[in-house]
Amino acid sequence: MTSSITPSTVQLEVVFPFRYPLRFAPAWFGNIVLPPDRVQAKVAYGGDACESLVGRVSVRNMLVLVDRGKCSFIQKAVHVEQAGGIGMLVANDSDDYFVMTEDGTGRGVRFSSFLISQSDANILKEELICDKDGALGGYGLRGGGCNPEGKGLYVAWGLGFQTRAHHKVV
Repeated sequence: MTSSITPSTVQLEVVFPFRYPLRFAPAWFGNIVLPPDRVQAKVAYGGDACESLVGRVSVRNMLVLVDRGKCSFIQKAVHVEQAGGIGMLVANDSDDYFVMTEDGTGRGVRFSSFLISQSDANILKEELICDKDGALGGYGLRGGGCNPEGKGLYVAWGLGFQTRAHHKVV
């Protein structure tokens, strides 16, 4: 028996510098229930987040984009939380979706985590601010394209989104 996931587009979206709904699969660890209101935060890049981000990447009060691989999802989340991040986006290495699970260690976090496609992650990385040498966040982390002239990237999530009805005018 195979299970597949249909990604959601309702509760996670880029809100600045452009509007773009993000498809995602949730994590079955941390804060699984989305906040009742709409939460908005600047996005920071955290590399693979398999080592502590404290002192390496400035992520306090930010949603942190990390790359999939090299360690468990919960290890990445713990490092993001220890550094002050308020949520985590995991950039998949493909355009597939699946539910991220804990690693059996009993560790936990108090925020939401979302798996996004490689295509969507690449769109986000192109808008992240980097230095003239292409390092994201000023800490030597490289994550693909970035924008040295950028003003930052903001993403909103939660249940406080208004539903937009689309009506065909006859």
